[in-house]
Amino acid sequence: MSGSIEKITYRIFIFLLIFSPLAFGTVSTWSLTVMEAVSIGAALLLFISLGINHQTVYKAPGTVLVLIFPVYILVQLIPLPMGMVKLISPSTFSLYSETIGIVDPVSWVSLSINKKATLAELFRYLSYAGVYLLTVQLLSHRYLLKKTVNYLAIFATLLAVTAILQGFTSGNKIYWFYETPGSFFGPYFNNNHYAGLMEMIFPVIFALFLFYKPSVSYPSIREKIVEFFSQIRTSEHILLGFSSLLVAVSVFLSLSRGGIISLCISGGFCFLLVTLKQGTLRSSGITVVLLVCLLLISVGWFGWKPIFKEFENIRNDKGEITENRPIYWKDSVTAFKDFPITGTGMGTFGNIYPKYQSKSFGRRLTHAHNDYLEFLVNGGIVGFLLFFGIPLTIIWKSYKVVVKRREAYSIYISIGSICGILAILLHSITDFNLQIGANGLYLFFLCGLAVSASHTRLRDGLGNTLLKPMASRSEKLFYSGAVCMLLLVPIIVLINVGTIKGESLLFSAARLSAVENPTENHTEAIFKMEQKAFKFDPLDFLSPWFAAKSAVRMSDPEAALFYFKKAVHRNPAYGPLLQDFGMFLSQTGENEPAERLIRAGIKYNRISSVRYKTYAEWLLANGQKDRGIDTLRTAITLNVKKSRSYIDFMDEKGLNINEIRNALPHRVEPRIYLAEYLLDKGMQRDAERAYLDAFTYLDKEEEVSASCFFKASRYFEKQKQYDEALNIMLKGIEYLPDNAKIRVAAASLYERVGIIYRATEEYKHALILDPKNRHVRKKLKKLSAT
Repeated sequence: MSGSIEKITYRIFIFLLIFSPLAFGTVSTWSLTVMEAVSIGAALLLFISLGINHQTVYKAPGTVLVLIFPVYILVQLIPLPMGMVKLISPSTFSLYSETIGIVDPVSWVSLSINKKATLAELFRYLSYAGVYLLTVQLLSHRYLLKKTVNYLAIFATLLAVTAILQGFTSGNKIYWFYETPGSFFGPYFNNNHYAGLMEMIFPVIFALFLFYKPSVSYPSIREKIVEFFSQIRTSEHILLGFSSLLVAVSVFLSLSRGGIISLCISGGFCFLLVTLKQGTLRSSGITVVLLVCLLLISVGWFGWKPIFKEFENIRNDKGEITENRPIYWKDSVTAFKDFPITGTGMGTFGNIYPKYQSKSFGRRLTHAHNDYLEFLVNGGIVGFLLFFGIPLTIIWKSYKVVVKRREAYSIYISIGSICGILAILLHSITDFNLQIGANGLYLFFLCGLAVSASHTRLRDGLGNTLLKPMASRSEKLFYSGAVCMLLLVPIIVLINVGTIKGESLLFSAARLSAVENPTENHTEAIFKMEQKAFKFDPLDFLSPWFAAKSAVRMSDPEAALFYFKKAVHRNPAYGPLLQDFGMFLSQTGENEPAERLIRAGIKYNRISSVRYKTYAEWLLANGQKDRGIDTLRTAITLNVKKSRSYIDFMDEKGLNINEIRNALPHRVEPRIYLAEYLLDKGMQRDAERAYLDAFTYLDKEEEVSASCFFKASRYFEKQKQYDEALNIMLKGIEYLPDNAKIRVAAASLYERVGIIYRATEEYKHALILDPKNRHVRKKLKKLSAT
C-alpha cells in the first residue's frame, strides 16, 4: 500500500481497535470523544486522499444501510410540526402535551424525547460507519488483511492474560489502580461486556488456528507426530491454539452466562461451517477435541464451582426464576407498543422506561438487557430493521462469496468473522453489549473484516479484491459528502468537550452545595456555575433543572420559570423534574397546571413511592386531606420499607392516629412500623394492639419479612408476655417454615414457658435447616442432659 496518508490511517485504525476496549470499554464521554473523532476523521481523511490521488474506492455491501441509519437518527432529532408528530407517533405527541405543553404550548418538537442522548448516539453510530468503511477499504490489500488479523490475535491474547491476572490479584481495581464496585472483568466495568468483546474475537482466532493446522500424510502415529512438528506452520498453529484457549478461559472466568453460551455456540458453528466447506472434519476434529479438553482442564484448575453457581442462580430453591430480565423485557414490549414506528429516540430507553416499569429494582434501569427490545423502544420498527439489517445483509452477502472461494485463508477468516458477529447477536438477547462503545465498534469492524476477507484476493498477479469499484457518479457524490462530513469532527469534539465541562461545573456546584450552613453568596456562586454549565452543555436537562431550583432558593421566580421550562423541553419524561416544576408553580399560585405536572411526574415514574409522596404533600397543603391519605397509602404500598418515614411525615403534617392508621395499606410491615411509632409516642397499649393487628394481614402478603415476627415477638418478650411472643413466632414458622432463626427463637420461648419437648423439636428442625449452627447443637446437648 502506497502513500503516507494511507499508512497513517492504518496506524490510526489499529490504535482504535486497541484503544476502545482498553478505555474501560469506551463508555465515558472522554473516551467516546476520542473514538468518534478519530474514527470519523481517519475514514474521511482516507477517502479524501483517495479522491485527490484518483485511487479506487470500493463499493462495500450494506453501505447504504450503514449510512442511512445515522440519517434516521438525525430525523429523530429534527423538530417537526406537532401535527406531523401526532400522526407519526401519537404517544410522543401526548408526552409533550402532558408535560411542557401544560405551561408552554409548543408547535415544533422532535421525535426524540431526549435530544442530548440521541445526538450522542448519532455521533457513536457515525463513528461505527467510519470504522466499517475504513475496514473494507484498508483490508482490501492482502498484506494489511493478514497483518490486522495477526494484530487482533496478539491483542486478544494479551488482553485475556491481563484480565485473568487482574481477576485474581487486583482486588476491586481495574488495572490494579482504578477501584470500582460491581462485577467488572478486564478493563470493562461489566463482566458481560468483556465477554461480549472476547466472544466476537474468539471465532476469528479459532478459525486462524484451524487454518494453520499442518496436514500430515504418513500412516503411523510416530511418523505423523514427527511430520507434524517438522512443518513451519506447526509453531503458528500451537501459538494460535494457545491464544484461543486463553481467550476462551477468560470468558469462562468472567462468569458471564450469556458470554459462555455465545462463545461455545459460535465456536461450534465456526468449526461446523469450516469443515463443511473444506471437508476437514476428520483431520481437524481431533485437534478441536484436544483444545476443548484443555479448556475444560484449564477452567477446572481455576475452579468450576463459581461458574456452576452463576448458572444455578437463575432459579431459587423453589425452581422460580430469580432474574429480573423477564420483567424488563415485558415492560419494554409494553413501551414499544406505544412507540411502534419511530420509537422514543436512540439512547432514550432510560428516560421512557420508568413510565412502564412494573416493579422496583432499587436502581434506575438505563438499558433493557436485550438489545433487540432496546432498539425497538428507541428506534421503533424502522430503526430496528435499519440497524439489524446491516449485520444480516453483510453476513448473507459475504457468505455467498465465501462458498465460491477456493483460497483457504479467505474462507477461514470470513467464516470466523461471521461467527463473531453471530456470537454478539446471540448474546444481545440477554444483554446490552451493542450499547457499549467498544463492542459496537468491534461489531462493525467484524462486518468489515467479513467483507474484506471474503472478497480480498491473496494470490499474486490478480487484482486486490473482488469488490467492485464505486461508480464514477456515486464516487463524486461520496467524495463531496466526505469533504462536508470532515466538518463534523470539530463539531463532535466541541459538543463533547462542552459536555465534559458542563459535568465538571455541575460536580463543583454539588460540592459547594454540600457545605454546611451555606450563605447567600454560596447560593449565588452555585447558581452561576449551573448557568455556565448550561451554556457549555445546552442540550442537558440537569443544569437548567438545578439552576431553576437555585433560583427558587434565591427568590427569583422569573429565572426559575425560565430554567424549569428549558429543563422540561430537554427531558419531558423525568418525574422528579416535572414535580419540582409543579411545586414551584403551586408556590406562585398556579394550582391547576401545578397539579397536572405533579400528576405527570407520577405517570412517567409510576413505580416511585417518592412521586406519590410529593403529590400527597401537595394535596395536604391544598386542603385535600382524603385524597392525600389515599395517595400516601399508594406510596407506602410501593415501598413498605419506608413506612416509618412516611408515618413521621404524616405526623409532621398534623394527621391524627386514626388518619395515620387509615393511610397504611393492609400489610404486615407498615403496621409493625406503626407500633414502633406508637411506642416512641409513649402509647404502649395502642402499640400492643398494632403489633397484634399486624399479623391479621398475613393472608394478604405474598412474602413476609422475618424481621416483622422478630420485632413483635421481642417486644412481648421484654414485657414478659411469653405466650404472645411464642404465638407470633409460631405464625412465623407457619409462613416461613424454612427459616432456621425463627425456629431457634420459638425453641427459646418454649424453654422459657417450660415446654422442653417442643423446644427440643424446634431446635432439631433448626439444625436440619442450618447444620453448622453450633449454638443449636449446644442447646440440644444441654437439653438432652437435663
